[in-house]
Amino acid sequence: MTQTNQASINGEDSNIVTVKKPENESNLKNESQCTKSSSNIPAVDLGNHGQGMTVDLTKPTIVVGSGPVGVRFVKEFLQRSPLAKVILFGNEVDAPYNRVQLSALLARKVAAESIEYKLPSSSEHPNFKFINANISFIDPVNNEIRDANQRLYSYSQLVLATGASAYRPNLPGMDKTGVFFFRSLKDAEALYARITRSRSLLVVGGGLLGIETAKALRKFSTKITLVHQSSHLMNRQLDHTAASFVQKQLVSLGINVVVSVGIKAIHGQSRVSSVSLHNGESITCDTVV
Repeated sequence: MTQTNQASINGEDSNIVTVKKPENESNLKNESQCTKSSSNIPAVDLGNHGQGMTVDLTKPTIVVGSGPVGVRFVKEFLQRSPLAKVILFGNEVDAPYNRVQLSALLARKVAAESIEYKLPSSSEHPNFKFINANISFIDPVNNEIRDANQRLYSYSQLVLATGASAYRPNLPGMDKTGVFFFRSLKDAEALYARITRSRSLLVVGGGLLGIETAKALRKFSTKITLVHQSSHLMNRQLDHTAASFVQKQLVSLGINVVVSVGIKAIHGQSRVSSVSLHNGESITCDTVV
């Protein structure tokens, strides 16, 4: 692939491409601080079938993943070949949207309509199609994929742009009412509805997404605590000195910051009432993100 697509090809002649998030694209960076890949779709072992493979251009190019990278790929592809056959798959109920703007949406700095992606028009790109469906199986030998409804689609080239999924720690109490994840538009809507009733909220993770979430949730006099198990905030991007400035700013906004300790368990009967830390301390809260 070209530099525009920032892709790595699985095998010299394989026509399955994994599009990676461009690190030098400011509008796409920090889409997620999650590290667990969500591209765990079962696939047939290609073996030696990929050697000398030719691409059948009468079949569509299929892109799995309608996030920032998937949509960007489709637009760049169709800009070069306006009449190309392209199918974009997304697995959320909502239309494709800019995931990196979810924190701003949660803080009500932007409207939901403003973060929706404008997909290629049918008038300019009559062979483009967007389908909302989960992909459950990939058959690279026969160049086919199958969705969760058992429908088969043939492809000439398959692009996986599925991004990452929210990390779900294996902690006692994760099933209690009041535990939320923040990854999708649906998550943002659920969190905003919750914040009107929450009086003490705890955010787990002091990376960029955790910090933005904590700042966005400062509404209705809710007490916010940010817990990060590393020695300093944004430890993947900042050193101790720079992180200390970030922490001071958060504290000045009324956010309590706890570093160098992780969450041990979430407590409560059926609803969240507190969390315990590995250092023996306990923090009262009714919501955990």
